Amino acid sequence: MAPVNLGTGRIIVIVALLVVGAAVLANGFADGGSTLQPGGGPSGGASATESPSGSPSGSSTPSAAQTPAPQDPSEVLIQVFNGTNVAGLGATAQTFLEGKGYTINAEALDAPSKPVPKTIVYFRGGAAAAQNESNATAMAKKYFKGAKVQELDPAIDDLVKKTTQVVVVVGDDYAASTV
Repeated sequence: MAPVNLGTGRIIVIVALLVVGAAVLANGFADGGSTLQPGGGPSGGASATESPSGSPSGSSTPSAAQTPAPQDPSEVLIQVFNGTNVAGLGATAQTFLEGKGYTINAEALDAPSKPVPKTIVYFRGGAAAAQNESNATAMAKKYFKGAKVQELDPAIDDLVKKTTQVVVVVGDDYAASTV
Protein backbone atom coordinates (compact mmCIF):
# COMPACT_ATOMS: atom_id res chain seq x y z
CA MET A 1 0.00 0.00 0.00
CA ALA A 2 1.35 3.42 -0.97
CA PRO A 3 1.82 6.10 1.69
CA VAL A 4 -0.98 8.72 1.78
CA ASN A 5 -0.13 12.42 2.08
CA LEU A 6 -2.33 13.35 5.06
CA GLY A 7 -1.26 17.02 5.02
CA THR A 8 -3.21 17.86 1.84
CA GLY A 9 -6.29 15.98 3.02
CA ARG A 10 -6.26 17.79 6.34
CA ILE A 11 -6.00 21.18 4.63
CA ILE A 12 -8.98 20.39 2.38
CA VAL A 13 -11.07 19.29 5.38
CA ILE A 14 -10.12 22.43 7.37
CA VAL A 15 -10.94 24.74 4.44
CA ALA A 16 -14.28 22.97 3.90
CA LEU A 17 -15.14 23.31 7.61
CA LEU A 18 -14.22 27.01 7.58
CA VAL A 19 -16.42 27.67 4.53
CA VAL A 20 -19.36 25.76 6.02
CA GLY A 21 -18.88 27.45 9.41
CA ALA A 22 -18.78 30.92 7.81
CA ALA A 23 -21.94 30.13 5.84
CA VAL A 24 -23.74 28.94 8.98
CA LEU A 25 -22.72 32.06 10.91
CA ALA A 26 -23.67 34.41 8.06
CA ASN A 27 -27.08 32.81 7.56
CA GLY A 28 -27.73 32.30 11.26
CA PHE A 29 -27.22 35.97 12.11
CA ALA A 30 -28.14 37.69 8.85
CA ASP A 31 -31.41 39.23 10.03
CA GLY A 32 -31.00 39.00 13.78
CA GLY A 33 -34.42 37.54 14.50
CA SER A 34 -35.38 34.62 12.28
CA THR A 35 -34.84 31.01 13.14
CA LEU A 36 -34.93 28.02 10.83
CA GLN A 37 -38.11 25.99 10.94
CA PRO A 38 -38.20 22.21 10.55
CA GLY A 39 -39.25 22.73 6.91
CA GLY A 40 -36.06 24.71 6.29
CA GLY A 41 -37.67 28.14 5.90
CA PRO A 42 -37.28 31.12 8.21
CA SER A 43 -39.87 31.90 10.84
CA GLY A 44 -41.77 35.18 10.98
CA GLY A 45 -38.79 36.91 12.57
CA ALA A 46 -40.78 40.01 13.49
CA SER A 47 -39.76 39.80 17.12
CA ALA A 48 -36.39 39.51 18.76
CA THR A 49 -38.10 37.69 21.63
CA GLU A 50 -39.58 34.91 19.52
CA SER A 51 -40.60 31.83 21.44
CA PRO A 52 -38.30 28.79 21.40
CA SER A 53 -41.08 26.78 19.79
CA GLY A 54 -40.39 28.71 16.59
CA SER A 55 -44.01 29.49 15.91
CA PRO A 56 -44.44 32.18 13.26
CA SER A 57 -45.39 35.55 14.64
CA GLY A 58 -47.48 36.75 11.71
CA SER A 59 -46.17 39.42 9.38
CA SER A 60 -42.54 39.43 8.43
CA THR A 61 -40.57 42.43 7.30
CA PRO A 62 -36.80 42.65 7.12
CA SER A 63 -36.71 46.00 8.97
CA ALA A 64 -38.90 44.68 11.79
CA ALA A 65 -36.33 42.01 12.62
CA GLN A 66 -33.65 44.67 12.98
CA THR A 67 -35.73 47.14 14.99
CA PRO A 68 -34.68 47.38 18.64
CA ALA A 69 -37.26 46.77 21.35
CA PRO A 70 -38.88 49.94 22.73
CA GLN A 71 -37.24 51.35 25.84
CA ASP A 72 -38.96 51.75 29.18
CA PRO A 73 -41.07 54.94 28.88
CA SER A 74 -39.07 56.59 31.68
CA GLU A 75 -36.03 56.50 29.37
CA VAL A 76 -37.82 58.23 26.49
CA LEU A 77 -37.62 62.04 26.34
CA ILE A 78 -40.75 63.48 24.73
CA GLN A 79 -42.30 66.77 23.71
CA VAL A 80 -45.92 67.40 22.72
CA PHE A 81 -47.40 69.94 20.30
CA ASN A 82 -51.05 70.93 20.02
CA GLY A 83 -52.08 70.69 16.38
CA THR A 84 -55.70 71.54 17.11
CA ASN A 85 -57.74 74.62 17.94
CA VAL A 86 -58.67 73.13 21.33
CA ALA A 87 -56.85 75.22 23.92
CA GLY A 88 -54.57 73.21 26.23
CA LEU A 89 -54.94 69.89 24.40
CA GLY A 90 -51.17 69.53 23.97
CA ALA A 91 -50.65 69.99 27.71
CA THR A 92 -53.44 67.48 28.39
CA ALA A 93 -51.78 64.89 26.16
CA GLN A 94 -48.41 65.62 27.73
CA THR A 95 -49.80 65.11 31.24
CA PHE A 96 -51.40 61.86 30.10
CA LEU A 97 -48.09 60.57 28.69
CA GLU A 98 -46.22 61.68 31.79
CA GLY A 99 -48.69 59.60 33.80
CA LYS A 100 -47.75 56.63 31.62
CA GLY A 101 -44.10 57.06 32.63
CA TYR A 102 -42.66 59.11 29.77
CA THR A 103 -40.13 61.81 30.59
CA ILE A 104 -41.23 65.30 29.57
CA ASN A 105 -38.32 67.08 27.95
CA ALA A 106 -39.97 70.42 27.19
CA GLU A 107 -43.17 72.34 27.78
CA ALA A 108 -46.08 71.58 25.44
CA LEU A 109 -46.35 74.06 22.60
CA ASP A 110 -48.77 74.93 19.81
CA ALA A 111 -47.87 73.38 16.47
CA PRO A 112 -46.65 75.94 13.93
CA SER A 113 -49.45 75.07 11.50
CA LYS A 114 -53.00 74.12 12.43
CA PRO A 115 -55.23 72.26 12.24
CA VAL A 116 -53.54 68.88 12.02
CA PRO A 117 -56.25 66.35 11.08
CA LYS A 118 -54.51 63.20 12.41
CA THR A 119 -52.03 62.84 15.25
CA ILE A 120 -48.43 62.33 14.15
CA VAL A 121 -45.72 60.77 16.32
CA TYR A 122 -42.28 61.89 15.18
CA PHE A 123 -38.93 60.38 16.07
CA ARG A 124 -35.53 62.06 15.96
CA GLY A 125 -33.20 60.72 13.28
CA GLY A 126 -29.44 60.38 13.51
CA ALA A 127 -27.41 57.68 15.20
CA ALA A 128 -30.27 56.66 17.52
CA ALA A 129 -32.96 56.77 14.81
CA ALA A 130 -33.81 53.05 14.98
CA GLN A 131 -34.31 53.16 18.76
CA ASN A 132 -36.26 56.42 18.57
CA GLU A 133 -38.48 55.00 15.83
CA SER A 134 -39.13 51.90 17.93
CA ASN A 135 -40.10 54.08 20.91
CA ALA A 136 -42.35 56.29 18.73
CA THR A 137 -44.03 53.29 17.12
CA ALA A 138 -44.75 51.68 20.50
CA MET A 139 -46.23 54.93 21.81
CA ALA A 140 -48.35 55.45 18.70
CA LYS A 141 -49.75 51.91 18.80
CA LYS A 142 -50.55 52.03 22.49
CA TYR A 143 -51.91 55.55 22.95
CA PHE A 144 -52.61 57.13 19.53
CA LYS A 145 -54.34 54.48 17.42
CA GLY A 146 -53.99 55.25 13.73
CA ALA A 147 -51.28 57.90 14.23
CA LYS A 148 -48.63 58.13 11.57
CA VAL A 149 -45.04 57.58 12.74
CA GLN A 150 -42.32 59.39 10.83
CA GLU A 151 -38.94 61.05 11.18
CA LEU A 152 -39.00 64.53 12.73
CA ASP A 153 -40.29 67.15 10.32
CA PRO A 154 -37.70 69.87 9.60
CA ALA A 155 -40.54 72.43 9.90
CA ILE A 156 -40.69 71.85 13.68
CA ASP A 157 -37.12 70.71 14.30
CA ASP A 158 -36.09 74.19 15.50
CA LEU A 159 -38.90 74.15 18.08
CA VAL A 160 -37.85 70.79 19.55
CA LYS A 161 -35.08 70.42 22.12
CA LYS A 162 -32.13 68.58 20.61
CA THR A 163 -32.29 65.93 23.36
CA THR A 164 -35.95 65.09 22.63
CA GLN A 165 -36.34 61.62 21.13
CA VAL A 166 -40.08 61.48 20.37
CA VAL A 167 -42.41 64.33 19.44
CA VAL A 168 -46.20 64.03 19.44
CA VAL A 169 -48.34 66.47 17.45
CA VAL A 170 -51.89 65.81 18.60
CA GLY A 171 -54.48 66.28 15.88
CA ASP A 172 -58.19 66.70 15.54
CA ASP A 173 -58.62 62.92 15.83
CA TYR A 174 -57.19 63.09 19.36
CA ALA A 175 -59.42 66.06 20.19
CA ALA A 176 -62.48 64.07 19.09
CA SER A 177 -61.45 61.10 21.24
CA THR A 178 -61.03 63.18 24.40
CA VAL A 179 -64.33 65.06 24.24
